[in-house]
Amino acid sequence: MTFGDFVTKYDLKSGVGTNSSDKGECVGIYNLYTREVWGLEGYPIQDVSYAKDLLEGKNTRPDVLKIIYNNPSDPKQLPAVGDAVVFTGAFAGSGGMGHVGMVVKVTATELNIYDQYQGAHCTIRKRGNEWKSVKGWIHFEAPKPVTPPVDPTVALKARIAELEKLNTTKDGVIAAQKKEIETLKAQLGELTKWQTLRALVRELFGIK
Repeated sequence: MTFGDFVTKYDLKSGVGTNSSDKGECVGIYNLYTREVWGLEGYPIQDVSYAKDLLEGKNTRPDVLKIIYNNPSDPKQLPAVGDAVVFTGAFAGSGGMGHVGMVVKVTATELNIYDQYQGAHCTIRKRGNEWKSVKGWIHFEAPKPVTPPVDPTVALKARIAELEKLNTTKDGVIAAQKKEIETLKAQLGELTKWQTLRALVRELFGIK
């Protein structure tokens, strides 16, 4: 699901969350966001009491979640659209518990986030006047697709099949083809033998 689809799905809805303790709270919409937009299961950052503690919680997915602390002296350091921005306990009206919301628009002086606030409905709110209480943000980077290893036997088998289908009567060609086929089959046999041996070794030592 895209961030835009997520906003459309929950906009102006209240009491949103994943369980009885986070419904209606800022962490409720944030928890749904990590699941539906970032595609992460459960609660990727654990051992957290309040929103302000999200950056210090146990990050169970450091492979895709990057914790970034705000540097007030660097106006060029800004969160990206879609990042989850975390506010300290100084966030107005939070009772010292902080706040969290997802970045919709950001500049050095402007900060619009999509959030749920103290039971009020979910919507985009302007929080530029709260820059001083921005503690940092959580940035998600989708894992890069893994390219499966190339099986060297595939090309050899294809070449052998190609040669075996050829039907030519030119002098010497058939003999040359047969010789190449035998050579390729020998190479294929060696590769297959080593692949089998490697698989046995990996199985023996529990290597995945």
